[in-house]
Amino acid sequence: MKVASATDEQKTIAKAKNSMYLAMDGDKLHFKAYPEGVTRLNIMLSPIKKFDVNMNVLAYSKWYSPAGTTAKGGLIVNLGASYEINKNIQFTISGKNLLNENSLYPMNSNAGGPDVSPGTPGWESTTVWGSIRIKLAD
Repeated sequence: MKVASATDEQKTIAKAKNSMYLAMDGDKLHFKAYPEGVTRLNIMLSPIKKFDVNMNVLAYSKWYSPAGTTAKGGLIVNLGASYEINKNIQFTISGKNLLNENSLYPMNSNAGGPDVSPGTPGWESTTVWGSIRIKLAD
């Protein structure tokens, strides 16, 4: 995603670093608070009967914050699997943020706050969750 065009007034405001939505890098306009390069991948597989695996990947490029800084991009990887032992018991495990990404996630401003923000630490550290589902009655 790239800025296709802007009015002269919007460009002037961006050059003066007073725009909440646009940033200037040399002569190029960029979005603020949103990475221009975002790739998402979601894969769900059932390699054998009763066993499912899923992976979700989010990669985003560096981005320009409303506070006037450049934030580095990030790569988030989540992975999960489930196995149906029988019709009444299912085991599930999932891992979140497996690469322990900690770069700031894009945001424009703090809710209710008068200021703009350089981003938010929107990612939890690596966590793994497991669960067992037991069906007691039909």
